[in-house]
Formats: sequence, structure tokens, C-alpha cells
Amino acid sequence: PKSPCSIMKSCGGCTALNRPYKKQLAAKQAAMEELFASLCEREGIAVDPIRGMGVTLGDPDKYPAPRGFRHKAATPFAPGKEGAVRCGFFERGTHKIVAVPECPVEAPGARQILNGIAREAERLHIPAYEEDRGIGVLRHAVVRCGYATDDVLLTLVTNVPELRGPDRVVAALRVECPEVTSIVQNVNTRRTN
Repeated sequence: PKSPCSIMKSCGGCTALNRPYKKQLAAKQAAMEELFASLCEREGIAVDPIRGMGVTLGDPDKYPAPRGFRHKAATPFAPGKEGAVRCGFFERGTHKIVAVPECPVEAPGARQILNGIAREAERLHIPAYEEDRGIGVLRHAVVRCGYATDDVLLTLVTNVPELRGPDRVVAALRVECPEVTSIVQNVNTRRTN
């Protein structure tokens, strides 16, 4: 069967996306039972059965595996060649960024916003943060998509307290990502990723 994600093997995110949904739920049930085994034994209680998304009664095989359910999407940024700004996910077990054209579990449109931020940062010559050297401006971006509203909050995590020309940055982002309704800056000057 075709993989639901083109980068699943290199991405550090989903590990069970290829498994049938019923098997994903069974693995989660077993993990919770193992985690809470001593508490359950001591208190004489049991872990309730896990119910999958959209599954309240009946057979989980009748329901497709959920997609587009993560309403919070994030990306780190890193410098590329000749001023390029790279974004995506960290490759499993590394800090190497794997480009993510789309993500099947993130809210629809979230990844396009994050990739658009990288394009605009590159166009505006806003350098990505180099974690090894502790220099650069743009560290991360987080998009939160309202599931009950059309609100989209964008948080830019920067290495500096003030962006040069914040009005031009906001104007460019509003054109590139018109669905964003709020933009917030978070400053992190610590030598961490």
C-alpha cells in the first residue's frame, strides 16, 4: 500500500501512520496499560478502552485513520546556501532539517503557512538561526489553527528582540499568508534549539 506521507521514513514525527488505524489504537491501549499497570493494580482500577477519533461505537475498521487533526504546527528554521531559509521537521535523531511540502496530520493549510514564512524570510533577507553558532534571527514558527473558528495565530520565535522593519515583515506575511489573523513575536536568545 502507498504511504500516506512521502517523508515518513526520514521525518522525526509520525511513526505509526502506515499502520491500520485499528492496530494504532491497539498499540496505544497496550502502551497505556503498561504505563499505568502499577497504579491500576494498587488502586484496583483499569484503563478504559481507547476510543479513536470519530469512533464512539462499533468497529474502528469502518472509520478511516484521522488526518488533518493537529491544529498546532511548528517548524524550525536553518540557513541554507546563499541566504536560503530552510524549514521542515528534524530528521529522526538529528538536527538536520527535512523539507516538508505537506503534512497529512496537520490542519489543512498549516504547512503552507510555515513554508510561506520561510520564503518571505528569504525574500526579506531575514537570516535563519544557526544553532551551532548562536547567530541569526528566525528560529521557529508556530501556527495554531482554530478548529471552531477561522482564526489562525502565527508565533515567530526570534533570536533578537526587534525585527528590522517589523511593519514590512507583517505586511509581507499578510500577503503571503492572508489566512493568518494574529502575529506574535516570541524572543528566545538562549543557546538552545
